[in-house]
Amino acid sequence: MAAPVYSFPLLPVADVVACLAELGVAVSEAQLAKPEPEHVFKVFEELVTSLVGVSRCARAIGRPHSAPGPSAGGGASGRAPAVAHP
Repeated sequence: MAAPVYSFPLLPVADVVACLAELGVAVSEAQLAKPEPEHVFKVFEELVTSLVGVSRCARAIGRPHSAPGPSAGGGASGRAPAVAHP
């Protein structure tokens, strides 16, 4: 029995840029051709925020960005714990 073969669509760079733009992620063809670590991190962060609906700040304090008020953060006081942001 032959091993299964998996494939994925190969898209031109312009199509990748267009797809990312539809998701609200700004990236240029040049940035895709020569990615810098800082920009790659930003792109992944924007994708997580866009697709999962959770911002970086919300991940740090453990709640979605759309959660109402401080009571969702926890603790006896009902306030979210203080978090240092980089």
